[in-house]
Amino acid sequence: ILISIIYIVIGILLIAFPKVSGDVITSIIGIGFLALGAVAVINYFLIPVKDAFYRNDFVYGVIAIVFGLIIITKQNLIADLIPVILGIVITASGVRKVQQAIVAKRINYSQSAFYFVMGIISIILGVVIMFWLSGQTAKNIVFIVIGAGLVYDGVSDLIATLFLANKFSNFMKTFKNEEEDNVIDVTAEDRKDE
Repeated sequence: ILISIIYIVIGILLIAFPKVSGDVITSIIGIGFLALGAVAVINYFLIPVKDAFYRNDFVYGVIAIVFGLIIITKQNLIADLIPVILGIVITASGVRKVQQAIVAKRINYSQSAFYFVMGIISIILGVVIMFWLSGQTAKNIVFIVIGAGLVYDGVSDLIATLFLANKFSNFMKTFKNEEEDNVIDVTAEDRKDE
């Protein structure tokens, strides 16, 4: 549920501020890598010497710092990758919805087709964002479309999670009750025989 809400918030921000979004996103990612790298390097110098030989914190830290600097200084290159990365995230979420639809169908939930359609729409949105919204011609609309995709994905995840989770919970309770009804109390039957 939290991830769905984060998707919705990020999507709304991308729709509201599309021109600023690319620079802000790449800067945040770059700063994040710089921070992770700095923490890893500092951590390397704080661990006991006997453990330092088996740890790669220094190497990972330096690589993360270099990667962060590349992201910050080469924002145009990274901005071209953002649609691909976000498209992969939305497509993966769509595949998860299709999986939930299969579970819903297996527990005889009448709305399983609805979840399947939501999943297919997410997959299509993800593929469109990955393959058709890149390059100079699409830079003006790419973050609006990505934002709309994230908002849709977040809302559909919330719907699927809340409704399907409730239906699945009811199914499991019914299944557990049926299972308990089929249990034979051996000790009670042994006493009858005596």
